[in-house]
Amino acid sequence: GFKWQQEQALTSSGFSTSDHQATTRSFYLQDQFSFSGALFGSIGIRHDNHSGFGGETTWRIAPVSLLQESNTRLRASYGTAFRAPSLYQLYDEFSGNPDLEAEKSSGAELGFDQQLLDGRLSLGATLFYNAIDNIVDFNNTTFRYYNVSDVTSMGVESFISYRFNAAASARLDHTWLETEDGDGQPLLRRPEHAVNLALNYDPSEKLSLAAVLHYVGERVDNIRGAYPVARTRLGGYTTIDLAIRYHLDQRWSLEGKIVNLTDKQYQPVHGYAGSGFGAFVGFRVKI
Repeated sequence: GFKWQQEQALTSSGFSTSDHQATTRSFYLQDQFSFSGALFGSIGIRHDNHSGFGGETTWRIAPVSLLQESNTRLRASYGTAFRAPSLYQLYDEFSGNPDLEAEKSSGAELGFDQQLLDGRLSLGATLFYNAIDNIVDFNNTTFRYYNVSDVTSMGVESFISYRFNAAASARLDHTWLETEDGDGQPLLRRPEHAVNLALNYDPSEKLSLAAVLHYVGERVDNIRGAYPVARTRLGGYTTIDLAIRYHLDQRWSLEGKIVNLTDKQYQPVHGYAGSGFGAFVGFRVKI
């Protein structure tokens, strides 16, 4: 395949206006393979040619093995990636940094999915490792974008879900994450632990109810406004959201949502308060 993308941004500084443009031409090939129904997956290669950051070739392979006797699926993948900074990140009047470099990364995953109890119980886990050079991040002290070099991240994503009956189900997701930059410091605002617990109940074909608990663990952040730059640890927090949907007909549905049911006070970023209690009602239509 072929993809052509062009960006344009007008920025002003003082009494002058600058017109910035960037063009990316991408060529890619992807194929899916299967052997005897037990081993399948995909493989792909891509070449991006960016007008400002040159050409880069990346690739990815993702095989999957299905063990039918135990209803187990084994997954693996390895790939590389390339991402040029956006024009906003480069040239915004207040936060832009024209000296940004393009991100280059490689990553690997290894995991499994298992079904038990005639499919009512499902569980799985994925071990991942990523190495990223020149990741683009935002500095809340200087209020500018900057590159972080030699970043590594590794961890495990796991889940378990259970369907009690045709109407009720529950799912628990957990992520354990460790990150490190070239100076041996953890990346900002990346919690070591994050948990989501979702409960779903459909008492009828028209009515759906859901409750979701979100937990975000402790993480490191820069102290807002501190100079020289100093770091602190933000405390973990838990919020609860509720949702309801009623299907009026095949196209229209009435929806309601409550976010942060307990009005938990927290800071997702140092110096900035998170969203408090909120209630929303609306309609959804399928076109």
